[in-house]
Amino acid sequence: MFYARITELGQLPESEIGEVRLMKEMPESVTYPDIQPQLQQKVWQYLSENLVESLQKDKVRNINFINFIQSYPIHTFDSVGDSVLIRGRSDEEWVYISSKSEDEFRQLIQGLDEEDNCFAVLEDWMLPYIVKDKEIRSRLTSIKLVYDEKTPLPLAESSVVNLSAAMLLIYMRTPSIKNIYQLYMRSDTQCMSACWKRILNRQWMRYLV
Repeated sequence: MFYARITELGQLPESEIGEVRLMKEMPESVTYPDIQPQLQQKVWQYLSENLVESLQKDKVRNINFINFIQSYPIHTFDSVGDSVLIRGRSDEEWVYISSKSEDEFRQLIQGLDEEDNCFAVLEDWMLPYIVKDKEIRSRLTSIKLVYDEKTPLPLAESSVVNLSAAMLLIYMRTPSIKNIYQLYMRSDTQCMSACWKRILNRQWMRYLV
């Protein structure tokens, strides 16, 4: 098994191969359906681990990129120099690009097509190359705030208690309970009994729908 980056397709020689087609994802119909998906998964895992290791060198800059790779399935990887482009799916098919070089960035986006519509963590200088004559349907601008891991967090000044859903409903709808600690002092049996009684009386039905 090997992983290759294809830069050019030539004419097919005479063989049993009818067509060579570039695809972003493995097609449903493959010669060995029990083996090929597992091999591809091994390749993706290897590429992901190596890519995350590289991105960790500038963790603050690439933290969104790293989290996406570690949380969602990635379909394609592409790189030019130190710049990287990946495609993966969470709620949509997203394109993530990490680049500090305008020249490398231009080479990366040559592989984009009309199906690449959702982009994440783009920097301002990248936008003109991506947008061109396209219509922007939605755009979210954000500021990245980074907490220094070496700085200790202040100690919590308030006590923390476990709060079940039943206890919370009682607290919201019982005027006699003045604070959450008074509610916490009740036994779980009392809380559950009171909760179900009110549910059966349909007093809280709108909170449960």
